[in-house]
Amino acid sequence: MIDLITLDIDRSVEELMTFHTSFHSFFRVKTRDVIKQSLQYQQGLLLGANRKNMTNMEKTVPYCDHQSLQNFITDSKWDEEGVIRKIQRRVCESIGNPVHGSIHLDESGFLKDCKSFVGVKRQYCGRFGKVDNCQVGVFLGYAFMSYRTLIDKRIYLPEEWANDPDRRALCSVPEEITFKT
Repeated sequence: MIDLITLDIDRSVEELMTFHTSFHSFFRVKTRDVIKQSLQYQQGLLLGANRKNMTNMEKTVPYCDHQSLQNFITDSKWDEEGVIRKIQRRVCESIGNPVHGSIHLDESGFLKDCKSFVGVKRQYCGRFGKVDNCQVGVFLGYAFMSYRTLIDKRIYLPEEWANDPDRRALCSVPEEITFKT
């Protein structure tokens, strides 16, 4: 077993900062940037409790609060698709293999108490093996040998959500998103 030393931690922090810096342009608009919040969110995903919510992230990430993280995720204008495209390019460059690489498509359900989250309804939640109030995500992953990473994602929009203009407006569901089986 190899002991983790302070130098390893310092090196990891430096690598995270370098990685994050290469994405700064996606977190900037003409009048504002959310670079700080994007780094805090990334740190929150890497640190702390198993349950990754904004309140738990606030407890583990220095100098942040759950409200600014929630605002970053729900209301901030940043180029999410640009981030995903850049990650996809990096995956291709780093571990892409046209012969032995593979793409995996899978869904995962997330139990939700509140029906106002996008796509929440009583539906089958595979993670828990039952029908319950949940939101379903569809995920695209890439694997090569022991390397695995997520490269895209979407929230499944049930038919009653897709056909309800009031719900769509309340949750800012874009017009181009339609029901698909």
